[in-house]
Amino acid sequence: MTNRISRLKTALFANTREISLERALLYTASHRQTEGEPVILRRAKATAYILEHVEISIRDEELIAGNRTVKPRAGIMSPEMDPYWLLKELDQFPTRPQDRFAISEEDKRIYREELFPYWEKRSMKISSTGR
Repeated sequence: MTNRISRLKTALFANTREISLERALLYTASHRQTEGEPVILRRAKATAYILEHVEISIRDEELIAGNRTVKPRAGIMSPEMDPYWLLKELDQFPTRPQDRFAISEEDKRIYREELFPYWEKRSMKISSTGR
């Protein structure tokens, strides 16, 4: 392993794994703007909207830049798939036995008050199971 790779690896693992709501908020914003359009177009427009608005970070010593979030180690949320399990896990993310993630109280509030109410009746889970 080169010195540069070793430094990048050390820097990456020095960070706490966090939850990022950025993608979920951007996807939701796009969906709100495209109400009434065909689902396939809404998904395409949401992807384009995310790519146009997501924050980009290029870290020191990276030769290939890019990640799903601006945070060095983060998981993304996709409430459009199944918002219910995410709601159940919000308070468990930091303490669960596997795949622990830090999540701020403010992000929990945003999920509960903004994201979940929008997706609870619009998610892919609802459209595929009817519940």
